[in-house]
Amino acid sequence: MSRRAPSTPRSLALLALLLATALPGCGDAASPSDPGSAGQGGPAATWQPLPPVEGESVFHLLELFRLQGRPEGSPCVPGSLEPLADAAAIKARLQAEGDAALLLCWGDTLGPTYLRSQTWPRNFAAETRGAVVLEALAAAGVDVYVPGQADLGRHPIRLLDRCQELGIPVVLSNVSIDGRDDILPYRIIEHEGMRLAILGVTRADDVVDLDSSLPIHIQQPREAEAAITRDLVRERKADFAVVLSNVTLAATISMFKPANVHAVIGSLSIDGGTADGIAMREGTAFMLAEPWGLEIGHTTLKVVDGNLAELVNRAPLHSLPRIIAMNQADLDVYKRRFGTDDLVAIAQQVMPSKPAHFLEQAAELDANREHVAELLAHEGSYLDHHAAVPVPHEQQGPLAANVRARLARIPERLRAAFDGSDLAPVRTIDPMVSITAPSDCRGCHPAQYDFWKGTDHARSYERLVRPGHELDQDCLECHSTGFATPGGWEDPREGAPFGAVSCWECHETTWPHANSPGRVVDPLYVFSDHRYMKCADCHYETRLTPEWDRDVAMQRVRCPPMQPDEAPLQAALHAALGTIRSRGQSGEPLERDRYLEGRALVGLGKLDEGVEVLMEVGRSNRQDVRMAVEIAWLLDEHGRSIEGVGILREFLSEMRGDPLANEEYLRLLLEARDPAAQDPEAALRHLRFVLPLDPEELSEVPVNVRLYEIDALMRTGKEVQARTKLIDLAESYVGDPRVADRLERYLGMVMPPRR
Repeated sequence: MSRRAPSTPRSLALLALLLATALPGCGDAASPSDPGSAGQGGPAATWQPLPPVEGESVFHLLELFRLQGRPEGSPCVPGSLEPLADAAAIKARLQAEGDAALLLCWGDTLGPTYLRSQTWPRNFAAETRGAVVLEALAAAGVDVYVPGQADLGRHPIRLLDRCQELGIPVVLSNVSIDGRDDILPYRIIEHEGMRLAILGVTRADDVVDLDSSLPIHIQQPREAEAAITRDLVRERKADFAVVLSNVTLAATISMFKPANVHAVIGSLSIDGGTADGIAMREGTAFMLAEPWGLEIGHTTLKVVDGNLAELVNRAPLHSLPRIIAMNQADLDVYKRRFGTDDLVAIAQQVMPSKPAHFLEQAAELDANREHVAELLAHEGSYLDHHAAVPVPHEQQGPLAANVRARLARIPERLRAAFDGSDLAPVRTIDPMVSITAPSDCRGCHPAQYDFWKGTDHARSYERLVRPGHELDQDCLECHSTGFATPGGWEDPREGAPFGAVSCWECHETTWPHANSPGRVVDPLYVFSDHRYMKCADCHYETRLTPEWDRDVAMQRVRCPPMQPDEAPLQAALHAALGTIRSRGQSGEPLERDRYLEGRALVGLGKLDEGVEVLMEVGRSNRQDVRMAVEIAWLLDEHGRSIEGVGILREFLSEMRGDPLANEEYLRLLLEARDPAAQDPEAALRHLRFVLPLDPEELSEVPVNVRLYEIDALMRTGKEVQARTKLIDLAESYVGDPRVADRLERYLGMVMPPRR
């Protein structure tokens, strides 16, 4: 299984805030505790009592926050959430049943927040995509659009003109532009006698900085909110007010005071909140909105006899059924493939390095089912019509189909825009970066090249070309090498000159190695340990690969290591040794030359000479952890384990907190090739400094370190303590082969089932 709920497991009880006494409704007078707004004198305006309104009214707020130009599903993951089309379908269904349903978009919606490229082809591609997204918003019938700072960008007037043409209501409560009465400070929606005001605050200071001649006026959000809510209250234009916030957490909390607004929705993380992302602050409800389309936000406000009686976050009803169905389908495939319903056995096959992780996902699947059932079973639910599985596209209605059709035009619109432009090709240059194509690496690394050709990475660019997304910069960043990278390429029209996801994208070979193939062998110039690679830049993006697992993935894409007797490696070591000695004879040695000399000598089989050099370097090294660990490993590999232990002991005397060095030091004290170097008592003493005092923090300690503690306890006669710790560890790492090995070795038992 590779997908899960985007936020924490939703196994807690349903949050349904009964707010008749907590929030001022139209039948309640709010506490006049605010003496006035900043810079304003006189008494504060408050929500005054109105004559009782009999009956029940419900507002559904469907929220899309910071889509960043990605309102469609991901082509990489069939069945992924399609925020805009799905929200449009939900809105149409609710309206058909007589409910008030509003589609709200705010924050950076049309493109990436951080696109500040000086390369016009990239900006051009982003603006072209954004234009299509804007048309899709109009097709979806968005009720309120609060542009983010990146949306306003360099052309705020052009954006507002286009919104006016498309009929998109723009709400900016704290921004005004001379002569533009189409910018609304708020929008009021009325339903069954109740009036809801929607406000929106955003940042726009960068827009003014880009062009100070623009007639844009920015109020501090607090001042804007105070002025508008006084207007709403005194003139009795609305009964309730909700703010869509695209400003910082600190600004959000400080700007909205009791009696002014009833709810604030935005990117919030507030102490005292619940698993469903709602927290109360002095009479105002602050609600978390999931960014980037991870969920379709859905908040219901229920008004009974004039009082705001209930505020519920129903977002999981739109994301979890889809995720549940996809996870269950994956699990069914595994059950058929391995011929068993035993989850522990399946976990050991699917994720042999982290089976406990698989079992946690299986447990989360059950928790998600329970949470959806709680939402649907909630008394007075307005969403009983929701099925337990996602509604198929063909049953979502014409509104959603129209949105999908608009977004499907993005590839052709990009192609037409570039064909009709006069933009010259652009290439950036960085003298310290030399991006290599796979063919450049093949001469010295043929086995690694042949292996890479068989991986999904080698076909990643083809997966863009087939559906026509090869000009889409959002896709190119993860489906090609060197795009939007210093020294790489920034013009989508170049067609992946360095190929698909290939050698450089993982190893980031820098110029001393790339420009002198076969001569420089220094780990400083190339990443060979996957812990230093940037895999997570693409694989942790939740909408694309929600449950990507680094250890499992590495089993599929890790290149085979070079063998010591391979001719290219031997030639490179000879060349490196010659270069190093030439620099030394000329009186111009480099700082790392002695270290590289020792590595080269060991690699060429001159062990005694090489080990002596490495020991000399290791004793003086006090900062480079990768160097210290490699030297200790090389010494241990060649029978000098005692010296390797000494090198790490000296290094840790000044760098005690380094986790990589600590783990290698413990390994040598317990598993060194030379038994004379092993010292379980010293390992226990060192563990006192490594392990946290608080047992609650043990989950953050690598499992190898905890197993080394158990090994050291067993070997020093503390068997009862070791067995207790082992059983506790087995509860958290069900199916882990390393834990299972200790259970069998020390207790003579197989891994217990998950309780």
